[in-house]
Amino acid sequence: MLGRGVVVMSRADQLIRQALREALSPDALLAMARKAKESAHPGEREAFGNKLRQMGHDPEQLLKGAASQQRSRTQRPAQGPRRSDGTPEWAWAGHAGGMPPSHNIYRPTYEDLNHIKKTMWEKSGKSKEEHTIRQFDGTFFRNSYTAFGHEKIHPEMAKAMLQWGDSDHGRGGNRYGTKAIFASRRGSKKVKMIWANGQHVTPGIEVDHNSPNENPANDQHFTRGLSDWIDSKVPPRS
Repeated sequence: MLGRGVVVMSRADQLIRQALREALSPDALLAMARKAKESAHPGEREAFGNKLRQMGHDPEQLLKGAASQQRSRTQRPAQGPRRSDGTPEWAWAGHAGGMPPSHNIYRPTYEDLNHIKKTMWEKSGKSKEEHTIRQFDGTFFRNSYTAFGHEKIHPEMAKAMLQWGDSDHGRGGNRYGTKAIFASRRGSKKVKMIWANGQHVTPGIEVDHNSPNENPANDQHFTRGLSDWIDSKVPPRS
């Protein structure tokens, strides 16, 4: 006989949980773990954390695994392929550890993240610089992606975010307006505004934040004043 508090999971529940685990890529799970820890919304942190735990994942363990993988990546030679498993070089941009990233492209448009990553890698001359592009909706940072790129193609990277960030791209169908887009080199806390209020900003305007890591969304004081700062640099079109 089972004691009190012991929950028996049915075979169906086990299969559903397994299917959910397998349906999400390692990158998607890590993105959820980061949301659970770093989101400026307390409600979002709780929701993403609960969802991961329901799926059988510990957000802290996912983040620890990613940090370990990142340390091993920084010790690799700067030149040459990262793996010999056949995964294209461009697919490794933003990879945080675990299984090799998916490199399937389902639509040759900027609504497909892998198409974005492959295109930016090609347009940058097969750069090895990882650039993170972040969408700001006027109140909060929303979507972000990382691809191999270069400052010279920041306008194209912003164009990709405008299409990908405002579309139903597999993150629950959330669609946010875009007030500004920021770019940063992976491993750097410096962020540069490359698009704002309906127009490209070239060569970009750097802005400082006091986040304890690379994610400017973790500096709430910075985030609260960001919309006014954007309008002071690039006034909205009348």
